[in-house]
Amino acid sequence: MRYLEAGEAVIGAACAPSPFSHCVELLRARAQGLPNKTAYVFLGNGDSESGRLSFAALDRRARAIAARLQAMDLTGERALLLYPPGLAYIEAFFGCLYAGVVAVPAYPPARRQRQRLAAIVDDAAPAIVLTTESLAATLPDDFAVRRCFATDGPERAEAAAWTPPLLSPASLAFLQYTSGSTGDPKGVMVSHGNLLANQAAIRQSFGHDEHATVVGWLPLYHDMGLIGNLMQPLYLGSTAVLMPPMAFLEKPVRWLRAIGKYRATTSGGPNFAYDLCVRKVTAEQKRELDLSSWTLAFNGSEPVRAATLERFAAAFAECGFRRESFFPCYGLAEATLLVTGSHRSHAPRGNAARDALRPASPDGVFTPSVTFDPRQLGEIHNSADEGAQTPGTGVKPRPAALPDGVFTPSITFDPRQPGEIHNSADEGAQTLGTGFKPRPAQVSCGTPSAHHGVLIVDAATRQPCAPGREGEIWVSGPSVAQGYWNRPELSAATFRARLDLPQAGDATYLRTGDLGLLDSGGLYVTGRSKDLIILRGRNHYPHDVEQALTENVPALQADGCVAFAVPGEDEEKLVVVAELTRAALRAADHAACFAAMRQILAETLELTAGDLVLVQPGVVPKTSSGKLRRSACKQAYLDGTLAVTARSGTTDDAEQKGDETGANETLRNGLQTRSGIAIAHPGQTELATPPETQLLRDALAVLPAQQCTPLIARFLLHTAARLLKLDAAGLSQASTLRALGLDSLKILELKHAVDELLGLEAPLAWFLNDDTLETLAENLGARASRPHGGQKAAAKRNHQGFWNGRAPGVRPSWPRSQPSATQRAMWTVQHLEPDSLVYNLHLALRVEGALDAKRLRQAFALLLQRHAALRTLYDAEAVPRVVAPDALPDGFSSVDACDWTEAMLQDDMARRVRQPFELAQGPLLCATLYDHDAAGHTLLLCAHHIALDLWSVLILIDELQTAYAALGEGQPPAWPALQADYADFIEWQQRYLAAPEAATAWDYWREQLAGELPVLALPTDHERPKAPDYRGASVASRLDSATTEALQALARRHGVSLFTLLLAAYKVLLHRYCGQDDVIVGVPAAGRCQARFAGVVGNFVNPLPLRTYPAAGKPFSAYLAEVDAAVRGALQHQDFPFATLVERLQPERHAEHWPIYQTLFVLQQAQAGYSEELAQLALGEDDPGSAGILPAAWGRGHSSSLSDSASRRLSGRRADGTPALPGRSLAIQQRIENFDLKLMAAPCRDGLLISFQYRSDLFEQ
Repeated sequence: MRYLEAGEAVIGAACAPSPFSHCVELLRARAQGLPNKTAYVFLGNGDSESGRLSFAALDRRARAIAARLQAMDLTGERALLLYPPGLAYIEAFFGCLYAGVVAVPAYPPARRQRQRLAAIVDDAAPAIVLTTESLAATLPDDFAVRRCFATDGPERAEAAAWTPPLLSPASLAFLQYTSGSTGDPKGVMVSHGNLLANQAAIRQSFGHDEHATVVGWLPLYHDMGLIGNLMQPLYLGSTAVLMPPMAFLEKPVRWLRAIGKYRATTSGGPNFAYDLCVRKVTAEQKRELDLSSWTLAFNGSEPVRAATLERFAAAFAECGFRRESFFPCYGLAEATLLVTGSHRSHAPRGNAARDALRPASPDGVFTPSVTFDPRQLGEIHNSADEGAQTPGTGVKPRPAALPDGVFTPSITFDPRQPGEIHNSADEGAQTLGTGFKPRPAQVSCGTPSAHHGVLIVDAATRQPCAPGREGEIWVSGPSVAQGYWNRPELSAATFRARLDLPQAGDATYLRTGDLGLLDSGGLYVTGRSKDLIILRGRNHYPHDVEQALTENVPALQADGCVAFAVPGEDEEKLVVVAELTRAALRAADHAACFAAMRQILAETLELTAGDLVLVQPGVVPKTSSGKLRRSACKQAYLDGTLAVTARSGTTDDAEQKGDETGANETLRNGLQTRSGIAIAHPGQTELATPPETQLLRDALAVLPAQQCTPLIARFLLHTAARLLKLDAAGLSQASTLRALGLDSLKILELKHAVDELLGLEAPLAWFLNDDTLETLAENLGARASRPHGGQKAAAKRNHQGFWNGRAPGVRPSWPRSQPSATQRAMWTVQHLEPDSLVYNLHLALRVEGALDAKRLRQAFALLLQRHAALRTLYDAEAVPRVVAPDALPDGFSSVDACDWTEAMLQDDMARRVRQPFELAQGPLLCATLYDHDAAGHTLLLCAHHIALDLWSVLILIDELQTAYAALGEGQPPAWPALQADYADFIEWQQRYLAAPEAATAWDYWREQLAGELPVLALPTDHERPKAPDYRGASVASRLDSATTEALQALARRHGVSLFTLLLAAYKVLLHRYCGQDDVIVGVPAAGRCQARFAGVVGNFVNPLPLRTYPAAGKPFSAYLAEVDAAVRGALQHQDFPFATLVERLQPERHAEHWPIYQTLFVLQQAQAGYSEELAQLALGEDDPGSAGILPAAWGRGHSSSLSDSASRRLSGRRADGTPALPGRSLAIQQRIENFDLKLMAAPCRDGLLISFQYRSDLFEQ
């Protein structure tokens, strides 16, 4: 019976059970039917034949050995097989089977194998050792097994004394000891029935017949060598050509020569064997190879890497090798050998070959789909047929509804084409956040054969996983072995696992301990659960780490790198042990190797290694078949027994040592002076300037430009490391900012830090170009050295006198003669439509526990006093006027809601958020505190957009907590001094609009928006009303950390930011629904063009209309580059006010549409010094507490980890030690929404929170 997930089709025709009941019967049949046919050829040195065995000769030798064993009364006992590679081992193995003796294959006692051999002997307790006369003489006197039988002795005459044993399919054939363990190996009990069932499965999956010829080099005591290379040819009645493993490892070309010489059709091995051939076989050797007969190249026993398949196929195509010959497969000793394999008719799926799968659609339902494969870089497809009819109502057709009739737009990964994005309406697609983590070059290992099954199971719940979700691989079928020798409890847990389902019945499964996912019957093996590396709550697979390093650091051996985690002082730390190549060992440039390794770990996987260890070739422990023994390597590392060539531990942790960042490393390395730079306090707009930082600034002012460059480069590197919360040792000055993973916000913050250090306004374009940090440092050094270019400008700004002599935290109210460009546009709309709600902002928080309403009111009043923008009113001519706090109507109110239901609360909040604001009278910020008695409080903030933007709201929440905590202790709030006011921004904007930069920006935007502008034609549920009421709703979801990390890694691989990748995906989604090839999406720029504005409250945000063309058939790589270019161009010209752009372009106006763009995309991120928790609040979605869309603590800290957030919540104190107001975000069910559809996202503690916000008069949920 096969076990596949619901909806999966059965692949492959059923095969008949084996006609034999045991293996002795099989060999006897071959000896009688094909007596003179060559069964095995052995190449003793890998080149020339040292012996042959026909089926009749093997039968005769097996009977002779068995007769001797029977004479010793050993039937039913265990026999340890210790043989060098050769035909004698084959004879002895079948001699045991013929005698009814349980064979225990092992390796002769070499120095590195003694511990393992001793453990096998102790566990199996064999009654006798079978070996050769020469090896018997070398066994130590104290060897645990005293009885020894040299099988080169029995003569042909003894074969006649053999008596056929009483065997059945259930009879135990041999014990296969698992290859990975040393101190505690486990013997898998393989029966005759298991062997024959697996042979039938291999024959079916491989498409074998009696004409197949097998070439192999794997050791015969290894399951793949024994079951695949020895037993399968016997089962087929064909021939196997074998050689010692060392002959292959010494000269890999020997393997390929044998394939050509004997016209082999089947051969293979672990993934590393193919890589070894690519590296070791020379061009001259290739010219003599003929691989045209090789039709099945199996690859298994370790993770199959598509990159390896591609390299090998490319390297040996000239020798006649065909890439379609590859046969990725999956198996393990506990299942005898083979579990799944790619059928001969299918190319391996993954990066190596692409499946073009068209998603199914319900009858009569219009279902277009858009996909892209970020690794294969496939095309954008639209599956909608030309001429598809649309309903006559004017409402555009929608994708297929989900089974319950509710359609939720989402972006999905489909493991059928690993890494591709599909729409969730597509059948079988896997929604982001459900567990599938796309990782480098996942390859399908095919499907199980008939009578076998594979399930993906949640190991914790013992429930089958949803389609496409990663879980533990469970196997069933006649190939599953009987258990572990003498370990009944472990056997029951491993071999007889049961699902926790009523309908599961008595079905049992083998728990493999491997992780994978199943899609369309194809198994994708993703890792080994016991090898998982868990760092800071994130899962990493060791072979991903190892592959990233060995493929990108030439000094490392491709098959000699091991990654694992060990306990650290406070948390787990990553350790990498890597073998050097011979050339790297001679060069001895270990520092460069360590730097390259740390850079790859940081750039590719966002990892920082706690310890990097370089060793000589051959030091990393491996199994006899060449597989890495991670556990043994880890133990040797912990025991201190590794022969270490060089070692590099973690340097200063930039995330934990906030006062040991950027400039201190710059000064320590550049000026040989200990120094430090303080991280900006939340609300500060520039890095603090302690004496050490001033020392760096002074040094840059007097040093020649060529000496300034390395200091600036180090400053850039360490500031970038601080922003990324990475160890600077893992970054390189040869990297670009995009390669380091800096998004646009962090790039802007880096620019601000540089501007403050050098006292100049560096062009933003320099930071957006693909220049290295070294090149950027050269440009900055040259600019700073110009007259008036650096320190003089800084001195001028520092002595303008704007803020000198003022009390900390209080700014003067500078007179305003006119509003900003954005404010004027908003005033115009409000003036023409006094009851308009289009610019109403709102945010609600559920505050837990007791709260002093009077003290909160006082804190609110202090905010009005601190920020002039909150008490600025606008007269009938739009002239702004700042008034005193007491001249404003009271904007704070308390409501007794102790007896209210949640519905009553929502109704009241909906009423308040829909109240229009009086711009000439105020207040423009209102706070309502709802008292729920024991249930806590709800705080509702409502504001007009003319006074502030969304980030300003978050600043106010942060400062409100500071003030509330300080007043509780009888102290004034310790707010940092503001470095500017909104009036300064208006003044700056006026100067900008009169400068040449604005003219350049206007030319850019005019070109971008030339021609007819598209109007987004989303398929709606309702007719568009003539007068929108701006009622909105939302659907929130969360991408888990694994998916978020995968997206970040994908963005890094393409040299773009996460923002750009998400924006491109959103545009593809819009294209998929609207069918439009010209799409404009509004993207809000922070608008805080200078560092001094970072903590200022006001309306700085400036929307940027990003226009791109996601046409069907366009490769996604090209489209992603197009979006990236649009983002970079927009950022370079982001200071040009959108309101001014609309005023000059005069686009065609539609009362029911927003001008230029009708949808918005926001990736809300915290600025430096603020917790990510504040950014999450901007989405205005529910935080369901333990379910946790948002962190629960309403506080500020430099760490956004779950543990830190939880500790603040429980203690009721902020990260700085002051009491916090623990709370969570609360969604307003009837919100104000201006756009047809808006997508907002924000990083959260365990992934990415996303919120689709929409007008409810157009769409149903």
